[in-house]
Amino acid sequence: MNLKFTLRRCLLLILAFLIVSSCRKEVLPEKLTDASQSSLSKNANLLAGNPTPPLDWENISFMPAPAGTSPIPVPWQGGLGGAKIDDNMVFDYKSINGWELVYNTFSAATVYNPSYFMLYNKYRGLLRVYFYIAPGGNYPSSNITHFLNLRGASSAASPLLNFAAQDLVDYNVRSMTVGQIQPYKVSTTGAWYAAEFEMAYDPGTAGRPYDQFRLEWQINPNSITNISLNGTQTGDLTGTISSKSGGPSFFGGIANGILDGALKIGGDSAAKLSFLPALIKDPVISASKSALGGIIKGFFSGILGGTSNTSVETVNLKINTKIKITGTATTESQLFDNVFSIPGTQGVVNTVPFYPNYALPMGVFYISGKPRILETVYSDLVNDENGEYYNVDQRYGIDETSYQLIFNPEVTKIANITNISKQVVMMDVLDNGGLRIGGTLEQVAENVVYTGTVTGIQHSAPRPNTISLNLGLRVSFDVVPKDGSPKCTIVKTFLANKG
Repeated sequence: MNLKFTLRRCLLLILAFLIVSSCRKEVLPEKLTDASQSSLSKNANLLAGNPTPPLDWENISFMPAPAGTSPIPVPWQGGLGGAKIDDNMVFDYKSINGWELVYNTFSAATVYNPSYFMLYNKYRGLLRVYFYIAPGGNYPSSNITHFLNLRGASSAASPLLNFAAQDLVDYNVRSMTVGQIQPYKVSTTGAWYAAEFEMAYDPGTAGRPYDQFRLEWQINPNSITNISLNGTQTGDLTGTISSKSGGPSFFGGIANGILDGALKIGGDSAAKLSFLPALIKDPVISASKSALGGIIKGFFSGILGGTSNTSVETVNLKINTKIKITGTATTESQLFDNVFSIPGTQGVVNTVPFYPNYALPMGVFYISGKPRILETVYSDLVNDENGEYYNVDQRYGIDETSYQLIFNPEVTKIANITNISKQVVMMDVLDNGGLRIGGTLEQVAENVVYTGTVTGIQHSAPRPNTISLNLGLRVSFDVVPKDGSPKCTIVKTFLANKG
């Protein structure tokens, strides 16, 4: 009996202990230590098939984070090391102006690494990433570079990056990479960085498997050793430049010391490009002023308007120019290297680490083929007091049967496309004073061009030979949202065949 009583008593004590233990709440420390904070951190690239964490980016002052972690202000709030972001991007983020969330790794439950979020503008075709670098990092740098690369077996057939990489778009070239260098150093006190690239509409997006058609976004600190652009050290670079070359070094692989770079211009930022010689800078400033006034002159590629914030510079131009490079540059570290699936692709909900919140194909429009400019030549034999010679008249007009503008149907569902305008662009016209030229004279950086619905050249010559030149088609149109949001004007120029 005593043995049974003892066993029964022991069992009751054990059961009571288990009940009390199961009801006890775990008390977390008031402030997480570095070790406890790191225990909340997860590598986003180890997750698969998860929805992107929600983000109400317009209506918060600080990014979502677990309790006890250091608060991070939103990019447009400043704070910490400030925002290392181009002026025309800082306050242009409202959903009413077309911005949609694509990806986000900020969460109230978990600290994900890397820390970034990505927006896409459905009216302007702009893909933008905001990347946060935490305090305490040591990244020697003179500038910061962004690289966007197409990856996967289906990528080679896509024109998705053609607008980002080319200001004169060649339909027969598929751009696989684009780089951008910005005039910001990596802050040791924590800071936001951002870059944006314009997407071309790829009608084949929906048929491309998500795992064979992806984008890789890299961000690297650029360590400078005696690099200069047109004589100005890039440590004092005062603007953003994009290039067709990929990473890891922005200046790597440049032939003959000449960078065929595109200047990113937003409003009055053209005046800040102090490294440019006056021959280039003055026309760039003139083009920027024209664009601010809604005039398409002095540039091949641009987006005008589209924002309801009157304090935001309302133009985004890309003007190509050849910049002389001397010296060397190295990239000793990498801040960010993330491969993500492209919205609208086949099976994208299975993507790693998150599938995109925005699920539709990107880009506003593209073109169905390389356009053709019709050349008509008239020649008359003249015999007068100056002798015998020919008057040659070369005239150029658009062959509308050679191409079609292909608009993204997801854009035409929510916006009207109006005021479509098309112009012939005559390039590389060498006028020694003996030419009679029809068309509007424009200067695009260092290049003199003539534009118009019809253009032409007249000259006199011993034989009825034509003058060789390059031709393009400049297209512009308005995207007018059906919900009353501000319209934007998109301008693109395509290289053309002569026929």
